[in-house]
Amino acid sequence: MTVLPSKWVYDEKVDPNTSATTARARWVVCGNFDQGSWDSQDVYAAVVNSVTVKTFFTLVAVQDLECYQFDFKTAFLNAPIPNSTEYYIEPPPGLGKPTRYICKLNKALYGLQKSPLYWFLAIKPVMESLGFNALSSDLCLFRHKALGVLVVLYVDDVLIAATTVNIINDIRDRLRAIYDLKEMGEVKRFLGFDVVRDRAAKKIFISQSSYIKTLLKKEPLTTEQKGYIKKTGSINWTRYIDIRYKWIIEQAQRGRLKISHIKGIEMAADGLTKPLLRENHAKFVRLLGMVAKKIPWAD
Repeated sequence: MTVLPSKWVYDEKVDPNTSATTARARWVVCGNFDQGSWDSQDVYAAVVNSVTVKTFFTLVAVQDLECYQFDFKTAFLNAPIPNSTEYYIEPPPGLGKPTRYICKLNKALYGLQKSPLYWFLAIKPVMESLGFNALSSDLCLFRHKALGVLVVLYVDDVLIAATTVNIINDIRDRLRAIYDLKEMGEVKRFLGFDVVRDRAAKKIFISQSSYIKTLLKKEPLTTEQKGYIKKTGSINWTRYIDIRYKWIIEQAQRGRLKISHIKGIEMAADGLTKPLLRENHAKFVRLLGMVAKKIPWAD
């Protein structure tokens, strides 16, 4: 029997609407010691695809839908562990119990490798009981055909879109009857990017301006490139760059490598960073080595 260690994790959470900061202490299990989970290969987090999110916002904008954001509080703690699986962990530090005591988990805990899986297995039947069906193209996008409601699920972050606020409130109340759900109002920020809506023009803009500003606070930009390159040598994190990258730099300095500048639009990865015009999208597809396939029923 393996007994996993546990610890307290202290964190501060900022409310995106009020900027208020809440201090939190969370008891977590050190799941990295659970080798059995990795052996089973049955560990994953149910997250919505980025393309699905962009398509979702497109529908919200074009169809002028109401869109509100919610958060499942302590989602993993609501996920039952199957009877066929047992987890034993150490008591939380500071509990004061004798060292011979251990805890058996009945529900998932943050840090456990399979917690995201158990949570998805718990929330999916709940959504189905409310009349929602997951799309085959993306299991984290749920649709209620009769009500015309779309729900995006990213682990414990939720977006609900409907024609009226009353429909959204009804779905919210039905979910609250089962889980502790935090209402965050109209979506302003989701998955680290800002959401700006121009309702009159039926457009939604997403950006990472807040994230970039956070980065600039840590490491401000400068136009003095040579001096900044020299400065990076004294920054602690550069000491941990893998040796193979240092070897490449060394070979370049010795003139053994030819370095060429390639424009962003010439790189396949460029298509994964932003929406593309039709011509650029066609080029992106070619760079990926993909070819168009005719769908028989599309005629």
